[in-house]
Amino acid sequence: MEAATPGEGRLFAFIADHRDWLGCIVSHRPQALDAAARSGRGWSLVFCQDGDVLLRSHPESRGADEGFLEIIRSTRTRAVLGHLSSRDPEGPHVLEAMALRSMGWIFAQDVETDGFEKVREKVRRSIPDFLARTMKTRGEAEHLFTLILAFLYDSGKLSDPDLPAAELVRGVANALRMLGEIYPPAGLEPPTMALAVSNCYSAAGFTGSSALPVRIYSRPTDGEVHRGVGVRRGSGEFPRYPRTGNRAVLIGPFIEGEEEGAVTTTLPPRTVFGITRECEIQTQEI
Repeated sequence: MEAATPGEGRLFAFIADHRDWLGCIVSHRPQALDAAARSGRGWSLVFCQDGDVLLRSHPESRGADEGFLEIIRSTRTRAVLGHLSSRDPEGPHVLEAMALRSMGWIFAQDVETDGFEKVREKVRRSIPDFLARTMKTRGEAEHLFTLILAFLYDSGKLSDPDLPAAELVRGVANALRMLGEIYPPAGLEPPTMALAVSNCYSAAGFTGSSALPVRIYSRPTDGEVHRGVGVRRGSGEFPRYPRTGNRAVLIGPFIEGEEEGAVTTTLPPRTVFGITRECEIQTQEI
């Protein structure tokens, strides 16, 4: 059976319960984000800001100074998803096929399954026409993204701004189970990609064939100094943490070791996970 192309990319997901949290964390605690910025040859990020869903990509990153960190630092958003390419991509279009946006939703995937073209039309027939018409690529990532949206539409939750994370987990799990039924008869392994999807409030995803590290940031103590050196050009002054909001969740295989003031854990392989508006993590094995 044909499997996902190894080493092609890495998933990046950063979710917070307040839109000013992510920029503060990048400014004050950049260790894991710096590792993410340096872990790929190129990157693509998708996020929501002031009602717009935006995508930014760079086909050949040379580290944190190429804009990866600055985009997150300067963006007021509760959710940033991305694809970090571990090989030299042919151009921005390759990256943009792995971090996607549609109908107010954002999505990112790490690798694509070799041989997906064998089942493309069968997957396409499982998607309602009005959703299929929104697709711009022929790749697996966009088909899986749209299939997840189709399950949410079937449950009446596609446009629900108060969508519970548990409902999003169910949509992801149902889409993966459907692919798990479609792939093997065509000689393909069941889905092994890591992915994340969000309506910019709650989020869900799948760890794929490997365990996926998670770092959970909590509100700093009142005595923490809101100042740093050498992270941002200028005076060295950093934004204060917002008065509301308490948690943020960073997910990606680039996370290593421990970080002071944060909790690092691991999600098991082949696990569907949900992240609530309060940044609590829910899991479901499939």
